[in-house]
Amino acid sequence: MTVAVIELADLQAINPDIDTAKAEAMIQDAVAQATLVAPCLADEAGLTNLQVAQFKAVLRAAIVRWDDAGSGAVLTEQVTAGPFAQSQTVDSSRLRKGLFWPSELDLLQKICGTGRKAGTVDVTPDIPARRSILPDMSIDACTELGGPLPDDPLQGARL
Repeated sequence: MTVAVIELADLQAINPDIDTAKAEAMIQDAVAQATLVAPCLADEAGLTNLQVAQFKAVLRAAIVRWDDAGSGAVLTEQVTAGPFAQSQTVDSSRLRKGLFWPSELDLLQKICGTGRKAGTVDVTPDIPARRSILPDMSIDACTELGGPLPDDPLQGARL
């Protein structure tokens, strides 16, 4: 199940300094996690060119974000010039709940045609259609004389 939708060159186009071994591992992890959410992505032959491009875009964004997050180490830099000193601490650690954001998970599912979809739900009961009769003299006159009702209940209605 190797899906070659995204390759090292796709990541190097955005970050030329990315480590090759690290990038390959990230690609494998990202594809494995993506196919858990959207199983159709495991079969590259069954995907259209548009689906491949969409899949690549989501994966590339997630992997580049993951790479930019760094190792999670706390870095401290101190610069001294004579009696003056400056110290800067950078904490790049953050809680990692998952590789993909919820919006990206939705996109992956949409690529496969699954997931949440907006729509309407008809909650009215199935009642046989009833003919609406407006208080109109011409309709009332027809029914009183035993004539047929018009197809359109508003036909002949007076304003």
